Amino acid sequence: IDYPIQTVETPNNSMDPDVLNSVNDMRSLVETLLGLAGRDFSTDVELPVYKNGKGDFNLVVHADYSVSIEGREHIIDLSGLGKDIVSLLEEDQYMVHSISNKNSPFDVLTGIFDFLEIEYKDGQHQFPSINWPDTRNIILNIQVISFKDSNSKSIFATSLKLPQGVMLFLNLNGYRVLQLPVSIADLR
Repeated sequence: IDYPIQTVETPNNSMDPDVLNSVNDMRSLVETLLGLAGRDFSTDVELPVYKNGKGDFNLVVHADYSVSIEGREHIIDLSGLGKDIVSLLEEDQYMVHSISNKNSPFDVLTGIFDFLEIEYKDGQHQFPSINWPDTRNIILNIQVISFKDSNSKSIFATSLKLPQGVMLFLNLNGYRVLQLPVSIADLR
């Protein structure tokens, strides 16, 4: 028996959790990720790849997203540009990352973050329910990707359908929840 009794703050169930529902499709997921990371981007960009000397033939490639990092253009491709087009873009000093072949929302997120050199942590995150020793505590253990948004707020990205109480608990621990779809098929 603990004496004196220690009080534990419990979330008010009438509060709405701070949850970002990111996706209806792949475009909204990419735009949500880039926006949270504070990366300026352009959409539906036409990139001149080849022009002959006479000017009567121009090859222009349509890029879904373009992000400039240290003066170099990084292209995020949703549609799956062919190898030949990617080679032309890379010869023209563009960096290209395709997400058309990704298998899960986690693959999309980590692939974009690796490509744009955005720091994140993935794996199991553990949260004690109260500030007691582990032997007398309940530990919440969740597989997620966490990162900081452009305002240094912690974001907790998961495809798990968490109960409202757990999301409020995460909010109280300083995290906003980014709800990812369960599968990549939900994004098509």
